[in-house]
Amino acid sequence: MKLLTLIVLVCIHEITCAKDDKIPHQGRFFLRNVNEARKYLASGLLRQLEPLGLGVIKLPPVGPAANMFRIKWSKELETIAEKNVKGGSLKGPCGNFKQEGYSGFYWENDLVAAMKRYIAGLNISGLSFPTIEKVLKKFSSAFETLLFIVWAIISYPKQFPIPDDAQIGPAEALYAHRFEIGCAFDEFAICVMRDTKNNGTLYKEGVACTQCPTHCEFTENIDGTIEEGDLCVPPEPGSELNSQMQLTAELKEMQDFIDSGNTSFSMMGVIFVFVIYVLVFL
Repeated sequence: MKLLTLIVLVCIHEITCAKDDKIPHQGRFFLRNVNEARKYLASGLLRQLEPLGLGVIKLPPVGPAANMFRIKWSKELETIAEKNVKGGSLKGPCGNFKQEGYSGFYWENDLVAAMKRYIAGLNISGLSFPTIEKVLKKFSSAFETLLFIVWAIISYPKQFPIPDDAQIGPAEALYAHRFEIGCAFDEFAICVMRDTKNNGTLYKEGVACTQCPTHCEFTENIDGTIEEGDLCVPPEPGSELNSQMQLTAELKEMQDFIDSGNTSFSMMGVIFVFVIYVLVFL
């Protein structure tokens, strides 16, 4: 019986690895960042980060969320992202993406180069980029994570219900009812989700994982104990909930547009200033 159990576990592991191999390397890392941000929101941890604003940015009181899904990779949405990542339609260092039935956000993939140009444009004497560049390249993964979190906080909706035409950038990935995302990476990186707004609300407020349409995820600790997580397990393909999400997205008709105005540039500027502040003065 133990041997049979071991064989089953190995097979499950191999199948899981095979599925993960279908996700681009950068996409796998970004998916982890998105789920970490969703977990922080669901647990209510973001409410405790106000002191980390350092007076530079205002952190909104968000969470806890009772119905936050763990988001998973979608090859269908990845294909849509791939069709839009090239062609010159993406402008500025970052922006919002809207297409009939889909929404998302994009940013310049080489963030170090983008920050270098931004600092050069500031023309501040005594501010040397080479020193900062070494730190950024050494900790590029952590830098990308920091930028995503700060950008999501700055873009976080200021009013509810959220208007259909709201430009909320990566905060699009914080809708609790969404459970799929697909991204493509080239000169720009773009992430796409189904454009379902859930009546303009991001989540149901309450203790994490207490109002899951499915059930809570569980993790096994190194000592063998089982711990309940903060996120809900996403619905299986072909399930009623999965079909409802796809149908809602298909029925929603919106005008295609890419937001590439000055707001995107100024927003990225605020993010860069915050990161420079952290690197230089802390």
